[in-house]
Amino acid sequence: GIIENYLELRRTLAKEGHQFKSTTDTEVIVHLVEKFYEGNLEEAEGFYGKALKLRIASGQTQMAGIVCNNRALILRELANIREAEAEYRKSIALLLEAGSRAEEAFVYNNLAEILIDQGRFITAGEYIERAELTASRYRDVGTESEAARNAGLLAIYRGRFGEAV
Repeated sequence: GIIENYLELRRTLAKEGHQFKSTTDTEVIVHLVEKFYEGNLEEAEGFYGKALKLRIASGQTQMAGIVCNNRALILRELANIREAEAEYRKSIALLLEAGSRAEEAFVYNNLAEILIDQGRFITAGEYIERAELTASRYRDVGTESEAARNAGLLAIYRGRFGEAV
């Protein structure tokens, strides 16, 4: 799902001192969880772990994939990069199983971001391309534009400044 008022929430959170790494609505969730769990992201991560088990047990594969994505964002914020990467990959598998292609594009993009952070540029580029193609196919302009931003960032990190424009 999409948070319709995420820009307003983002501005409010930014005024409160929250710092954002991306422009996605999903990252707003992480900061809202941090705020309402009074900064206890470990507790929030555990909450998402329980939610994931319940979604899988009830056969709600698409929602389980979305929960995995949100849990990965929290793990990333906690600097558990390997676990976050594994959770993104689990999210993609669940979303593929559910046939939820638009959400899949969003997760490809999130996975690409942590791969960029790790300097794994070739793999990050592959996931950005998947995100762009899938988002374009399903007319998800928000994810497509976020993937284009990540492609530009990746080009800068690779020293290919002409491609970043």
